[in-house]
Amino acid sequence: MPENHVASLVPFFSFLPKSAAAEMRTLTVQNHHLLPDDEYALLEFYCIDPTCDCRRVTLTVLARNALELDTLAAISLAFDRDGEMVSPFLDPVIVQSPYAEALLEIVAPILESDTVFVAELESRYRQATRTIPS
Repeated sequence: MPENHVASLVPFFSFLPKSAAAEMRTLTVQNHHLLPDDEYALLEFYCIDPTCDCRRVTLTVLARNALELDTLAAISLAFDRDGEMVSPFLDPVIVQSPYAEALLEIVAPILESDTVFVAELESRYRQATRTIPS
């Protein structure tokens, strides 16, 4: 993956805003020992660098009731099941908040078990890479 891959990450809503809004996943967290009660949105980001074929999604987690729209966690998932990064992981290139590990503990089991959601993410990855300028 190129060193400047963060600059190549583009939110899915920039490609298909209506679809992205309708299909965005949210998590409602209540009474968690490490996280504030809130609704957390999972915004999808895809790499559009034409020299990169990372075959992954980065889910940026934001809290609805936060005073600022800071990224709480950037959780990446590779679609290549035989690759090195098979399990969801906190993207080491993106600054993570103190809540990142707790959010990963909630999001990872969803990504590991919801094959329909992962297939949708992979389909949107293909849509995003088709929009790469030549």
